[in-house]
Amino acid sequence: MAPADDDPARIVNVGSIDGLTVPVGPTCVYCASKAVLHHLTRHAVIPVDGGLATSR
Repeated sequence: MAPADDDPARIVNVGSIDGLTVPVGPTCVYCASKAVLHHLTRHAVIPVDGGLATSR
């Protein structure tokens, strides 16, 4: 189904809290990959459906 004003599209990406915080220990690459997922999810929403999807 196409998104509508009363029923927006949904994109579900499962990330990690480590993408939002400063890493403790040798997990820099893991944390960076999770941060990329969070960032791309937030910024890819608008071009996909013209702004009808939401990012939380």
